[in-house]
Amino acid sequence: MAEAIGYNPTAKMADPVPKVEITPEAEPAPEVEKSPRQIVQLFRSAGLPLESGLAEMLEENPEFQTSRRGCGFTHATRRVSEMVAGSRRPENLGGIFDHSLLADWDEELYQKGGMELSEKTDKWTFVKKELLENILAQTKSPAGKLFVRLLMDILEFRKPDPNLPSVEPIKSSDGRFSQVGNCTTAEIYFYDQIKPYDRIYSLSVGDSYGSHKINYVVDESGDPIFIEKVGLGDDHSAISLKPIQENGVEIPAGSLFALEYDDDASRKKTRADTGSVIPLPDLKKARFLRFTPLVTEGEDRLNAFGKHIEMQQHNGFYQPETISVADFTKKAKEAIV
Repeated sequence: MAEAIGYNPTAKMADPVPKVEITPEAEPAPEVEKSPRQIVQLFRSAGLPLESGLAEMLEENPEFQTSRRGCGFTHATRRVSEMVAGSRRPENLGGIFDHSLLADWDEELYQKGGMELSEKTDKWTFVKKELLENILAQTKSPAGKLFVRLLMDILEFRKPDPNLPSVEPIKSSDGRFSQVGNCTTAEIYFYDQIKPYDRIYSLSVGDSYGSHKINYVVDESGDPIFIEKVGLGDDHSAISLKPIQENGVEIPAGSLFALEYDDDASRKKTRADTGSVIPLPDLKKARFLRFTPLVTEGEDRLNAFGKHIEMQQHNGFYQPETISVADFTKKAKEAIV
């Protein structure tokens, strides 16, 4: 489950500027520019330092490079997933930006109009859309861009795409949600389904109504948008095969979700009778849990999810460096014909 949002001040606010500029003294090393680590420097240069814990994750503090957490970037997406499912309450600013920054804003308002103005003013007005757009434009890592867009959606600086499949979020208080894990091994059962032979967790014909199932959620046109596992590790965890909108936030394809629907409903079986085909309207709720390395490909995957990939290699994942959402989509289309 995603961790609670914490506060840990480290930096002071700089005056807002219309464009993010990195001075030569602060220019990041090439390897940093190619990874989500660059995000931390860009936000700091824009006068919007990130919350210290979130910054440490993005900078790949070894504390977050563990067998369960994967890597810092993975854990950063796990961290902000709480904000995706929640309301757009002002407290979310404290989960994104450094606490000292919020204190500076409070002090500025207090000096202008006392405690009443400080308490009544929406602190979001201090975060300028053009600053975040400049940060997004200067972020070089494709995975890093996905993360910045996630923050922009949480802060409501991007309009939801009405053409994206939309799901209602499962709240953290929902007991069912707490049963769906999201550690680094959560994807192994999905990856194994792509293996052409010697499957460790194979499904035999007719096994779908036993303990193991691989289900597919499809949109109105019949295209697969989720692949879900049941009876393989935690039940009802899924990987998105298309961008999904949850609570007004766009979640990229290749993300890990928890799903909720009526298990007892009669549905079409997959071609090999190893699962069910679930229409999107049957999906009651879903919950974004974190990015998986599938959200990006090639060199960017290794730069963004390096330690996570190492964990997958160590645990016998099938082709973790190159396997793609397209591979899962192809498998899904073959299964639901």
